[in-house]
Amino acid sequence: MVLKNLKLKPPPLMLVCFFGLALGVICTSALAFFSIYPGRYGYYARRPGGGDPFHRGLREYDILFSKYGAADNPGGDAGGDAGVLNRTLDRLEKMTLGVESRLSILKRRRNLARRDSRYQGLYREKALKAAEDFPYTESLAAVAAEALLTEKIDFNDETRGLLKDLSSRIRDTSLSPLVLAIHILSGDLEEPSRAAAIPGMDDLFSSALAFPEKIPPSETKIETKREDLLADAAILSILAGDIPAALARINTYLVPADISTGGGDLLRDDFPRFAAEFFYDFGNPQRAADLFSLFPDTYSRSRTADSLWLSGRGTGARNIWTVLSLSSNAARNRSLYNLAVSAGNQQEELIRLEELFAEADRSQNPWHEDPLNAEDVYIYGIIRYTRLLDSPRALAILDRGRLASHPLLDLEIHRRRQENLSPERAVADTWMLLGRHPGNENLHQWACWYFTYQRRYDELALLINSIEKQGNQGIAIGGPWLELHKSLALMRDLRLEEAAQKLQPLAADPAAAPFWQIPANLGRIMESRRSFSAALGYYEIASAEVKDPKAASEVQYRISQCLRALGQGRESRRVLEYALDLNPDNLKARAELSRLDSLQVY
Repeated sequence: MVLKNLKLKPPPLMLVCFFGLALGVICTSALAFFSIYPGRYGYYARRPGGGDPFHRGLREYDILFSKYGAADNPGGDAGGDAGVLNRTLDRLEKMTLGVESRLSILKRRRNLARRDSRYQGLYREKALKAAEDFPYTESLAAVAAEALLTEKIDFNDETRGLLKDLSSRIRDTSLSPLVLAIHILSGDLEEPSRAAAIPGMDDLFSSALAFPEKIPPSETKIETKREDLLADAAILSILAGDIPAALARINTYLVPADISTGGGDLLRDDFPRFAAEFFYDFGNPQRAADLFSLFPDTYSRSRTADSLWLSGRGTGARNIWTVLSLSSNAARNRSLYNLAVSAGNQQEELIRLEELFAEADRSQNPWHEDPLNAEDVYIYGIIRYTRLLDSPRALAILDRGRLASHPLLDLEIHRRRQENLSPERAVADTWMLLGRHPGNENLHQWACWYFTYQRRYDELALLINSIEKQGNQGIAIGGPWLELHKSLALMRDLRLEEAAQKLQPLAADPAAAPFWQIPANLGRIMESRRSFSAALGYYEIASAEVKDPKAASEVQYRISQCLRALGQGRESRRVLEYALDLNPDNLKARAELSRLDSLQVY
């Protein structure tokens, strides 16, 4: 199979982190608080009825502040003017009675702190005190949170707890960037799956996206990276299983932008790359190829070829791989491997693989600092090459390989040697193989299937028990495949209800989708209950995933039996014919067709 992004199957979308919201951008969103409410929390001295001592004091303060730091008096006399301003605010603060007057003082303290950094700590202290004095006031909670976010503080557990408490009081959607900043700096978004579990997180992103795209340059001179918010919101939608919503969010930014020129101020390189990976992973490789092709770097060209191959445009993919195979960069090895896999004949395949090995032999460490994990390419190349040879020649190559200790190569050697071993010796060697690579999930999964196909159910039970013991010792081995084997053991013991209880949750798990045996065996259980419609549904799910023609033929045979039981004779016959097309040696399908012919059922 062609290596796509160095894996044997399309890689999952990268979900390790919400990559776009850097600390500077977060603080930029937080700093916008007062500019969001210029009228609501404006200077009280400008309001009618400002003749009382408090409002007269505000007017006097504003006049003094307008002179502080002016061109003819920058910085005052070593902070003397700032000290007068601060003492004036202290005096006025004692005259405040409610939330609005306290906000008016805080706004002035904030401006003073921005002009003179010595007062930043005092501003934060006063903002937190105001939020404490008025614990149910959303505006003061937002000001206090903003004061914390805009100062270099230690984000310890106490600070995180305080920020979360303040954010819990904020409901105004226009403050969503501020609340989102709190979640990010509190560590809530370090693991996307954890972020997706936070109630209202999707709405929070939606509200943040409705916020103006850029903070006014006079405020911070940093642009809000709206495309990063869109990417993160799309990831949340993917985690929630809402792929159409993720697609809509991605297209929101792709459609209006001229991506062929980088989109000007609308698009940076990383967003169309993110979109390309999304389309690659979720069934639109042609769109992915179009986006990857916008970038000239080697990685993007390689991904363009992968996408073209998936979209059925093999000639275009091979043209790119041919060009990359002539280069001296890391993509050469993978391109040679893919050219071998997609070769039209065995001779070309051998030539390409030998070129791959010759490239590896030019250096003692050909994979040094290789971002494309070319060692895996080399391993797959050896395996593919030796499978074109007879066992003696293959073993001669595998045994002298300098990477022979690799688990996959060790497995390949084991499989070749089995041809000349007795069944008991083959089982013993399988256990020895697992002993050489403890904790390797791929080998344990292979061994489970080997014991199953060899009908060595006692050995399989011992292996499952061994895997569970390793789990108790902190060695994580397992997943849908292991639960499937446990379910099959229950079915062999005719404990069908218990097996169904294990299989049904797996059938709904996206991670279990590649294991077509899960819905197929649920279909068998439903058939035994004579629930043919339910069985048919499970078999159709299995048929969409199964790749092996013989197994696919068997699934089609089961589908035909369900259709016949449901009274759909003609459709049943058509499916039987398809089963024979997949595997002409399917004796059950051939016998059933012969029976229908004898009954003249068409």
